[in-house]
Amino acid sequence: MTRIAAAFIVLLGLAAPVFAQVQGGTVSGTIRDEQGASLPGVEVALAGSAEKLSFTTAADGQFRFLHVAPGTYTVTASLPGFATIVREDIRVVVGQTVDLPFSMKVAAVQESVTVTGESPIVDTHKLGTATNFTQDELAHIPNSRDPWALLRTVPGIVMDRVNIAGNETGQ
Repeated sequence: MTRIAAAFIVLLGLAAPVFAQVQGGTVSGTIRDEQGASLPGVEVALAGSAEKLSFTTAADGQFRFLHVAPGTYTVTASLPGFATIVREDIRVVVGQTVDLPFSMKVAAVQESVTVTGESPIVDTHKLGTATNFTQDELAHIPNSRDPWALLRTVPGIVMDRVNIAGNETGQ
């Protein structure tokens, strides 16, 4: 029994280095603004031919990708209100850590306004105003059969006195 236990311990001891082998590298870094303050909530994306990973920075602005397969990657850091940073050709080697510090700049504010609709019909050559009354309008407008009463109904016309019961007719 002790021989079996001893053999088991020897086999276990030989197998331990197999489990301890590292299969990839690490990509880490800290993201700060231009004044050096840590930026939380930055979306960091690691993309390459082997894999695509993403990480959101914590309050300290740090990010870390563990056990990244060896190869060449592109790291992108983005945060609303800041300019997006892209770093290409980041080489990851087995057992090594790649440290990538980022300094993000405040993005320029861009705003666009799109107005859709038809252009109003405006005659730039006609400088005056005119109103045409149809026969139907003349028949249904209550007036004292006086042109001044019709003028009061035209938009933009202001009379200097009120014609009550025709007392201002013809003046």
